[in-house]
Amino acid sequence: MPAHLLDVNKDTVVANAARPTSHTIGVRQKSTPESSAVESDWSSDQRLGDDVESAGVTESNSRRNRRTNDSFDAAVESVSEVAVTTHVQIAESPSRTLKKQALTLTSEKLISLMREDAGVLFFHDQHDNSFGWIPVGQDATHFECLPLTSRAFHARVLQLAEQYSVNPVSAKVIKEAIDTAKILAISEPSRELANRQRSSGEEIAIDLGDPEWNMVTVSAEGWSISPQQQPLFFRPRHSRPLPFPKPDGDPLKLFDFVPLETDGERLLVLSWLLSALNPEIPSPILTLTGTQGSAKTTRSLRLRDLTDPSLTPVLGDLEMSNLFLTFQHHAVPCFDNVSSFSRSGADMFCRAVTGNGVERRKLFTDSDQVLYSFRRAIIINGIDAPSTRPDFLDRCLLINCKRMTSFCPLRELDQAFSEARPRLFGALLDLLVKVLRQLPQTEPCGEFRMADFAHFGRALAVAIGKDATEFDLAYRASLRQQHDDIIDSMPMLRTLKAFAIKYKSHLPWKGSAQQLLDELRHLAQQNEDSIGLQDLPKNARWLSSRLSEVATIVSGEGIIIERQPRTNTARQWSVHIDDLADEQRRASMTYAEKIDDGLNNRDMFMELAEDEDS
Repeated sequence: MPAHLLDVNKDTVVANAARPTSHTIGVRQKSTPESSAVESDWSSDQRLGDDVESAGVTESNSRRNRRTNDSFDAAVESVSEVAVTTHVQIAESPSRTLKKQALTLTSEKLISLMREDAGVLFFHDQHDNSFGWIPVGQDATHFECLPLTSRAFHARVLQLAEQYSVNPVSAKVIKEAIDTAKILAISEPSRELANRQRSSGEEIAIDLGDPEWNMVTVSAEGWSISPQQQPLFFRPRHSRPLPFPKPDGDPLKLFDFVPLETDGERLLVLSWLLSALNPEIPSPILTLTGTQGSAKTTRSLRLRDLTDPSLTPVLGDLEMSNLFLTFQHHAVPCFDNVSSFSRSGADMFCRAVTGNGVERRKLFTDSDQVLYSFRRAIIINGIDAPSTRPDFLDRCLLINCKRMTSFCPLRELDQAFSEARPRLFGALLDLLVKVLRQLPQTEPCGEFRMADFAHFGRALAVAIGKDATEFDLAYRASLRQQHDDIIDSMPMLRTLKAFAIKYKSHLPWKGSAQQLLDELRHLAQQNEDSIGLQDLPKNARWLSSRLSEVATIVSGEGIIIERQPRTNTARQWSVHIDDLADEQRRASMTYAEKIDDGLNNRDMFMELAEDEDS
């Protein structure tokens, strides 16, 4: 617009601006064709499109031509219709309005207006990633935490620039403003951002993931929903919203959609589900095993939809190749149809459960590093447990899924679950409040390696009207079943088991790894166990490595494998049956479990050993 037009119509513009109005922050008087492209829903990261910059240029050219040919009245109308974002009513600050409608908007002016007028914050998180806390929406009704490198942030800056200037804003000004914002973000103090859940003292905050950026705050006093008043969470692009919770639901209705066989399994899964909402509790890896048709994937999807809904609800081999990125971007990752892990993969899962960090090079061309830290509740499903490493198994919660006897159309199941989700999520929050209230009054058990989870589960058992020991029994049975399944799946352990039960505690077998390998081969040949013979390591060095891995597994069966001091020739090993541990193990079994016990023939072997001793 020519300068003399603004000069001539200055009094008219001020007069129009001084008229009484009730419009406040970000309220538009009209929606013009020129501004319709930038007045879409800015609260969605994915719907902003890849062509924001080109759309802004086309729009600016069209506006420049239109203003050149318009009449005097149209020019005045365009000035009065520009959307104004201000903390006071327009009538109270006409000079501020004119300042924001200046002819030229530089990057410095844009950054200043964004910080002082719109309340935008620039900061970096604990991993040195730059973010902006910026008002979003047609009426700037809420704030969102957006990465400065995202298209969503670029589009929002462009929208604010269009509101602050009647003239077209060049792409260069937008780029320079974003570059300046990145510098300001690094210079500001860091803020810790979480993915979906975070804990602060006695309160748990859960990001609902809705377009208005609401969150649920849970404590021993209750739970409430409120908009986020400061940057607390970052949202990966795949995340979906949690249901808006409804109170007074029944948490046990969950098992209408996640069917389980026993009350013990229901108690364990319910404990895991609530611990997944509490980032203070290291949750075990929920491992759903079973044959084809046992609805492992469906169960996994239901549990994830109540903790961390996602556009990519189940993950596969591609995500397994970048586990540290997967754990960073998924609060409750779910891995589908997993057959096996490498050693490094199993170690990464253990670190994700405990809550450790990972360090990686940022680029191959320099030595800059990127840090990732996370603690995750993880879901895995497959036919068998994907790893037999002791550290991994100690962090697993194994649930065996039976094959379904009848099947329903998936559309009907999804619709029923979608209708029940708000009430189920509210019921879980109600129960979480009770558990937080009960937790200080519940004594920890001290028996299990996942001690925090066991303590949490005992408190949950009391909160739903059961005894804390019922959780202990259920957890102990799950670990025993886990050990049995691992032993059955490893032919070598069958041979080792048959060998160990011939030796008592007071007379253990002792020898080198090579001697033990020869004994195991001879026993497998004697029992005509060709599969067990093939599964034995090819040399003594590999046997020593395998013994270190399986020692924890077979200890649950009363079989004690210990490494002895090295002699002049080789390192020694000892193998025997712990009579007391075996008796305690069998005393905790039911009659049916004793019949199925893999050591039910041990008395015969011990009688043979006694005959040999005599």
